[in-house]
Amino acid sequence: MREIKMNTEKTVNQVAEYEPLKAAITDLTTKFKGLVYDVTIPEQYDNAVVERAAFVKLDNKIDTVRKKIKEEPFELCKQIDAQAKMIREPLSARINELTALIKCQDEAQAIKNASFERMIADIRAKPMQLAGQSVDDMQEAHNWIINHDTEQFEGYSIAAENAIKEALAQLEPMIAAQANAEKLAAEQAKQQKALDGRQAAIDKAEREQQEKANEAKHLADLEQARLDGIAQAQRDNQQAIEQAERDAQAKIERAERERIVAEALKPDQDKLAQWLQSCIDSAPTLNDATMQNTINAIVNNFNQKIGQLSSKAA
Repeated sequence: MREIKMNTEKTVNQVAEYEPLKAAITDLTTKFKGLVYDVTIPEQYDNAVVERAAFVKLDNKIDTVRKKIKEEPFELCKQIDAQAKMIREPLSARINELTALIKCQDEAQAIKNASFERMIADIRAKPMQLAGQSVDDMQEAHNWIINHDTEQFEGYSIAAENAIKEALAQLEPMIAAQANAEKLAAEQAKQQKALDGRQAAIDKAEREQQEKANEAKHLADLEQARLDGIAQAQRDNQQAIEQAERDAQAKIERAERERIVAEALKPDQDKLAQWLQSCIDSAPTLNDATMQNTINAIVNNFNQKIGQLSSKAA
């Protein structure tokens, strides 16, 4: 193995090189102590730039010395780290191997523990999930709870046993209460069924009575309609007789009015008929056929008028 040596004396001497730099810092700060610059004035602006450059130069020199001093210790640290890594390699390999093995088991156990915790949570939650369910459902859940083997929960066996006890302590009173509720509900249903039967009989009797009443009303309505029809027929017949009498009377009155008018017009009608007849009698006989036809048409028209006047006179 390579031996590592460190020259501590040289390192102490190198650090001592800061001493002249400290003196230079003291001189520089003394030189510019108390100076305040109004950089809006060109001359003072330049003085400020000069002072800053002096301080920056000295600061850079300090940093150069610092880096030089660190060179040998830094190399020594690198050698120390490299040798430590080399001698730790057998340990690291075994550590990594055992870490992976332990991690695998821890993960498997974590999965198993999560499964145990989930099963225990399911047991605890089961009673509340059954609120409002039937006795059969509750009894089935009761059997499911008591059939759990607490030994299978390994390190969680006590927690599982407590969860089972708590769940049964909640569930068993629920089963009893639900059984009483279902018994009461069955009795109420039986009573309600009997009430429904009696009510159905009452409803049936009422329906039959209503049907009879409806039938009687229907027959009464039919009889009333028949009587109303007879009365309406009688009224219609009476109205027809009265209308016929009015029509006959109107006809007589109209005939009488026509007769009076005819009698009043008869002298004029006779005179008109006589005139028309005299025209017919005096109608000439023409040789021209067309003209004779015109005379014949006029004579026929006068004959029709005379006939009309004779009928009106009659």
